Amino acid sequence: MTGAALFCYAIDRAHAIAEQVQAAALRATHPSPDGEQLTSLIMLFGLPQETEQRLPEVRSMLGPGDLIFHPRYGFGAISGLTRRDPLHPIQDVVTSEGVPDQAQDYYDIQLMDGGSLLVPVSRAERVGLRLLTNGIDAITICLHSPAQGLPDDARKRAAELWTRGQNGEPTAVAAAVRDMLAQSRGRTLTTSEKTWLDKSCERLSIEAALVDRISRAQARAAIWKTVNQLIAT
Repeated sequence: MTGAALFCYAIDRAHAIAEQVQAAALRATHPSPDGEQLTSLIMLFGLPQETEQRLPEVRSMLGPGDLIFHPRYGFGAISGLTRRDPLHPIQDVVTSEGVPDQAQDYYDIQLMDGGSLLVPVSRAERVGLRLLTNGIDAITICLHSPAQGLPDDARKRAAELWTRGQNGEPTAVAAAVRDMLAQSRGRTLTTSEKTWLDKSCERLSIEAALVDRISRAQARAAIWKTVNQLIAT
């Protein structure tokens, strides 16, 4: 199976898991006699955000089928967990975020652009690995929220925008787009700014399409509609 086919399979798996999670959440608020089966399902798949607030430990780790973003390697899907140690070294064909000197657990990730990535569970947050959460609504709200200032100097501004792109916060890119548009009011975007904006909006479009389960073209059109409105104001 090719990398693209594996990723598509992972997305289908994630959508199937989401449906099972919703059913689990419903049963969690209306317990069934088979409590043991429900507990097993919750521990395996996790719960939606509103239920997660009541049971914060459920989503302390990512799980198989979760769609993710890595600041350096891009979008992917968790295919499982694997344990590695010096007696079973990581093969060269698989990218790794650091080789440990003792056994530890790794997220085994199938990347959307092909290939695999292993990220130590203990370092996932530090490297910016995160669950995809931003649909069209979340991105639109962020783009319309109050902007924060950016440096007037073009080089410093470009450096800050790049740094924000590596940030693991879910709304970092949308907020950077918002702030750049606010800073550029009354002037024409430079060529490098237009390139950055195109790439950032494409990244937002990919995430929104995966989260909302719509086509990338639909997500792109919705995001650019908001961006163009902000440019025109």
